Amino acid sequence: MKTKFDRLKNCPRTVYCYDKADFNGPRDALSCIPWDSIISCDDIDSSATNFQDLVLAAVDMHIPKMKLRHKSRPPWIDKEVLKLVGEKKPYGSA
Repeated sequence: MKTKFDRLKNCPRTVYCYDKADFNGPRDALSCIPWDSIISCDDIDSSATNFQDLVLAAVDMHIPKMKLRHKSRPPWIDKEVLKLVGEKKPYGSA
C-alpha cells in the first residue's frame, strides 16, 4: 500500500529568551498586586483567568521574546542528530 501524506506548513513561533530574562522584574511586579481583590472565592473561573492574565503580563514585560526561523524539518532533529545521520554508514556496507 502506498500513501502520500501532506506535510504541515511551519508556522512562525515566538519563544521566550530565558538567558536574557530579568527574573526579579516579574517577582517585583507580582508582589505589588493586591491578591485579595483579584482572587475571589465566589467565581473560581474568573479568579484563575485574572491570575493567569497578571502572571503572563508580568512575564511579557520582563522576559524578551524571539521569533524562530522557519524550518522544514521537525523540531527534534537538531545539529547533533544531523551529525549522527551524516556519520552513519550506508546500509549494507561492512
